[in-house]
Amino acid sequence: MTLRTLAPGVLLAALIAALAWLAAPHARRVVPLDATFLALALGLAVGALARRPAAVEPGAQRALKWTLLVGVVLLGAEVDLAFLAGAGARGLALAAALIALTLVAFLLLARVLRVGGDTWALLGAGTGICGLSAVIATGASLRSKEEDIAVAVAGVGLLSAVGLLLYPAIGLALALPPAVYGAWAGMSVHAVANAVAAGFALGDEAGQVATVTKLARVALLAPTLLVLTLAMRHKAEAKGGASALLPPMVWGFLLMVAAVSLLPLPDALVGALKLAAKLFLVLSMAALGYTTRLGQFRRAGPRGIALAVAGWAVLSLAALAGASLVYG
Repeated sequence: MTLRTLAPGVLLAALIAALAWLAAPHARRVVPLDATFLALALGLAVGALARRPAAVEPGAQRALKWTLLVGVVLLGAEVDLAFLAGAGARGLALAAALIALTLVAFLLLARVLRVGGDTWALLGAGTGICGLSAVIATGASLRSKEEDIAVAVAGVGLLSAVGLLLYPAIGLALALPPAVYGAWAGMSVHAVANAVAAGFALGDEAGQVATVTKLARVALLAPTLLVLTLAMRHKAEAKGGASALLPPMVWGFLLMVAAVSLLPLPDALVGALKLAAKLFLVLSMAALGYTTRLGQFRRAGPRGIALAVAGWAVLSLAALAGASLVYG
């Protein structure tokens, strides 16, 4: 495809992403929604209200593909292995156990609620690991349908905002010790920023524990994707997936983790990489929203939201029990 063919769709996705990025700080004064979620919502709205000219589709699809790739690779800048060592062996083991429990819970609940496709895996990864970023990476690894990704992004984005509002109130009501509360928030609130913010809402100690335990979950993104890819390999191959155990973006993610952790990179560069990761993921959500048909999105309906809530409830209760055991 030529640049002239791709330009309209890429520019439209960039415009939607810019609007979401600029609106996010103002929206957070009312509801703590992430810019990535706003980009999806705006993309869906534009796609539903606009005439959807054919000239825009190729560029939007290509923007979705490449921004996903770059965004997930740059996400590795969030993981500093030296800092992560603060979680300790028990913290990492608890994170791994909770992720496994979450995925199994979503698989079983999806069967009960009759939610098909890859929605269970996408919601499980987003809930168990690191919110929207994990949904995006999992969807790309499994070559999931756009409507499944959109349902998972909507559920995870909304519940991550709810968690930021709900957890401090519950922590105060239960008079949880700072370390226990911080570990609970870090192990069960969806997005990195929301988990850290929920932790610091009840003090520095809780915030520091929330940060370390949350990054322990992020660090387990690559192994989780490997397990999911192996478990669902037959489905990926049926969709035309590659035979590699992990897609190139995950290898890039691991290389980025190694670079940030082992090389003497300036703090300003690491900060720029983290910002770039956020920008690319917002752009990918704008393109995803525009290219997703609302008719497809509505298929999951209340059952998709029920699945997101029920699975998160399982993780939250298990994380509270685990945090009390390990950090109490």
